This record gives sequence, structure tokens and C-alpha cells, in this order.
Amino acid sequence: MSKLVYVCPACKSHNSPSNKNCIRCGNWLLSTAYPPQVLKVRSTAAKVITIIAASIGGVILLFVILIVAIFTFVDTESNEVASNQAVTQQDKTPDGTRRDPINLGQSHIFSVEQYFALTGAGKQRFDLSITVNKSIRGDEAQKLVTKWNEYNPAPAAGHEYMLAEITVRADKSKSGDPLSVNSNTFSLVSENGVKYDPVFLVTEGEVYKELYEGAQHTGWAVFAVRTDDTKPLIEVAGNWFSTN
Repeated sequence: MSKLVYVCPACKSHNSPSNKNCIRCGNWLLSTAYPPQVLKVRSTAAKVITIIAASIGGVILLFVILIVAIFTFVDTESNEVASNQAVTQQDKTPDGTRRDPINLGQSHIFSVEQYFALTGAGKQRFDLSITVNKSIRGDEAQKLVTKWNEYNPAPAAGHEYMLAEITVRADKSKSGDPLSVNSNTFSLVSENGVKYDPVFLVTEGEVYKELYEGAQHTGWAVFAVRTDDTKPLIEVAGNWFSTN
């Protein structure tokens, strides 16, 4: 006996093919990188054997999950784009480094390569435009997180949620395939240079989408930040954006 399910790439929960978001963590499921799978319903004995095997290999599996992203973004140097296109003063200042991050509301254009991290297959190149429009945190962010879903957990002690409204535009695709904007695209880094762990919540209006050339989308990215961290930065493929 078998059944068709979506296996969530974030938490590995099994979902019905009719679900667009994971019933456990809310992650977007309809990605071409993770098609539905046909799972066989096995006997109790087979399940016991599987559990034992999973326990033995648990450490290895956890390691793989932590290092393998759905897709990896690599900056291919904005200078190459600048040599072929007119560059405005806005693009020149600031330069998008950690010491000179892009300001809120300011667009930054750069080239990236996207590929499947485990195998290196599916390599695609894009000209990408990103604008961090605004960010909210603390009580204001918590109210919105609770509004999205009352069962969303509270942040860890000493932390609070930060929500960043981000606009992403896929300016140019070398292959014609879609750009995959997912939870691995954006990283939040503390003012001391420490990368925060990703956050998985049930959200509405999230920024995570697949965009074909010329498409643009605005949505929320969710992070958890220390309450005493006043100047965290958002990093995308080596490009840095201010949050305040």
C-alpha cells in the first residue's frame, strides 16, 4: 500500500498533496526542488527496524540537514554587471559591504548563482535586485506573529522577533528558470558578526517565492534577534543590508 505525500524540506513532516504550506512549520511546499513522494505503508516490524536504523544514523542525518540548503546563493561580483550597464549614484553609495551596508528603502542590484547545494547541480545565474523596505521588532513584531497564528511560539529568552519587509526582483535569468527565494536566502547577522539561527513560523505574506525573469515580489522575512542587539544586518550572498 502506498500514498502520495509532500515531505517538508524544513521539518520533514508529511503533508497531503493538497497542502501548500507545511501543517507543522508553515514552510512553502510547492517547490520544484521537492516534488511529492510516493511512500509505502509498511508493516509494524519494518517500522521498528526503520526506527532503529534511524537512531543509529541520526547524528549523520542531522549534520546533512544543517549543511544542505535548498539552494545556495553565491555572489558573482556586481562589478561585472556594472561594466555592462549604467550604474546610478544610488548603486555606488553605499557599496553593500558589512562595513557599508545598503540603507533601508534603497535598492541594490548584484549577480548571483543559484544551485542545489548537495550536488552542485541545477546551476542558474540571475541579476537580482533587493530592497529592505522596513523592519519591525519587539512588541510590534510579536503582535503580527501572534496575529498570523496564535500557536506560533514565543522567541527564546533574551530574544525578540524581527520582521523585515523585503522586495525581490529577478532582473535577468541566463537559463530562463525561476529564481527560488526561500528561508535560506536571507541571513540575520548580529552587530558583533554572529549569524542567527533560522526561524520557522506560520506566516502570512512571506517573501519566499519562485520568481521568473522580470517578476517582483514583496513580503516578510522573519528572524529572532537578541534584545540588546541594536544594529543587526541582513546578508544575501555577501551583500549586506541595514535593518534600521
